[in-house]
Amino acid sequence: MQNIPLDPNASVFLQSIGLPRVNLHHPFNHFDFSREGRRILVIGPMGSGKTEYSSRVWRDSLVARTKSAARARSTTRQGADRREVFFIRSSLDRGRFPDYPDDALAFRGGYERLGDRIAFIRDSFELEETIRRNPGIGTWIIDEASFYDERLAYVVSRESEERGLVFIFPTLILNFRREIFNATARLILDTCTDVFPLTAYCEHPDC
Repeated sequence: MQNIPLDPNASVFLQSIGLPRVNLHHPFNHFDFSREGRRILVIGPMGSGKTEYSSRVWRDSLVARTKSAARARSTTRQGADRREVFFIRSSLDRGRFPDYPDDALAFRGGYERLGDRIAFIRDSFELEETIRRNPGIGTWIIDEASFYDERLAYVVSRESEERGLVFIFPTLILNFRREIFNATARLILDTCTDVFPLTAYCEHPDC
């Protein structure tokens, strides 16, 4: 969050309707599917809402896909429409949420049903194959990307630069010592175009 006015005109307008001088902050914006080629890193500790951020992108895509066919021109490149979202989860997570449907994007506050827009993979080669089998998907959310092999960063950069695909990485970047988690995390950090830092509640009673 910023403690400076984001738009001087907005500040003037608020004062004109009787509000005192206040600090304007960034709102929680809906996802912008018109911007291509982004590699978005969503970071924060456990419980900060990284997966819930993914669910918001999914819900935004459902609204964006109801817009006219003319709007597709601003969200599509080489047949891949960025309003079409696909969620990638590690195959190690397949049994992590036994109480939810197989196609669920589960987070602390609930879940979203993704249908055939979710896949469980083991490595960057399976990611590459999944992208190849779904050429119309323009936005890819890769959960806990730091847990995959380093080649993933190469695959993502190539697809993003050549086809304008958008990749979102809700993942840990630092370990408990506040050091870079691993080599994959370092490569993702080096190649990302946007960073969204999130925070979590401290559960200590004296905090």
